[in-house]
Amino acid sequence: MDAQSFQHLLARLDRLTVKQKSIVQHVLQISVPRDDLVEAIPDLKSCPHCAADATQLASWGRSGGLQRYRCKACRRTCNALTCTPLARLRKKYCWLDYAQAPIAGLTVRAAAKHCSVSKNTAFRWRHRFLRDAAAHHDARESGIVEADEKFFLE
Repeated sequence: MDAQSFQHLLARLDRLTVKQKSIVQHVLQISVPRDDLVEAIPDLKSCPHCAADATQLASWGRSGGLQRYRCKACRRTCNALTCTPLARLRKKYCWLDYAQAPIAGLTVRAAAKHCSVSKNTAFRWRHRFLRDAAAHHDARESGIVEADEKFFLE
C-alpha cells in the first residue's frame, strides 16, 4: 500500500462503528505469520509416499510458502510437511504459540483463546501434536538419567 492510500485509510478510521473498530483491533493483535518457521523446515531427503531418493523429486511450484515437489517414480506431489503432524494444517503463524500451550499447562479453551483459534481447532491440534510425542520412545538410555513428571489439565 502506498503512503497516500495509507493516509486516506487512517483519515477514515474515525467513521467506523464500535463493532468495526473492535474487529480492526482484533485483526491487528493477531501475530504476523513467521517466516522463520517455514525456513526451519528441512528439505526432503526422499519421497514421503514411495521412499524414492531425493534425485527423483522435481520442483513443482510453491504452495503455502513451501516448496512443492513431484516424484518421478510415483508421480505424486508432496512438500516437506507431507506425512507429518503438521500436514494440511492452516494458520502456520499460530503453531509456535500453540506448541507452548501444553507446556504452560493451558486448557484447550485457554489455548484456543490465546492463539485466536476455535476450541475445536485447539482440541484437534492438541491431539495431533501429542500423538507423535506419546509414541516416541528411546531405544536405550545411557549416563545419568533424571526424570520428572508433568501433569496436563484435562
